[in-house]
Amino acid sequence: MTEDHLILQSALKNLKKKIPKLLIEVLAPDFRGNMDAVQTLATSGLNVFAHNLETVNRLQAFVRDPRLTISRVWMCLSMQRILSRVLVTKTSLMLGLGETDDELIETMTDLKQNGVDIVTFGQYMQPTNGILKLRNMLLLKSLNIGKMSEIRWVLLLEIRWVLL
Repeated sequence: MTEDHLILQSALKNLKKKIPKLLIEVLAPDFRGNMDAVQTLATSGLNVFAHNLETVNRLQAFVRDPRLTISRVWMCLSMQRILSRVLVTKTSLMLGLGETDDELIETMTDLKQNGVDIVTFGQYMQPTNGILKLRNMLLLKSLNIGKMSEIRWVLLLEIRWVLL
């Protein structure tokens, strides 16, 4: 196993030493489940720990590398909250792969329960034939805001930022 987390830790500490007010966000890997590496990164002076969920639970097996399990994603994201009270956690989801409103609500609930502060949503665009097929284009007006608001606006407000 490589020591990428130690290289990253050193770089972050050096940046913070040179520019103490610098805000740093890192889009982190799961370090193949090495939670010591995740902890090292989480406590290295960064301000935002980002680790992408990518999609809803049902579609994980089709979208992600099979070596990365959903439980490891949750461990990475929730560990950040446990380790550092000031650290902000962030994740991103691609939309347009066939997810349903109910699956998105369930995912937002899971994100809140795992201490995620910021969620970004982006439109999936199929880069070439043979890659994951685009199922639908997201139009802001097509989001079922009524259903989302009826159950989950409090939840959304507890997550600091939701970015489309």
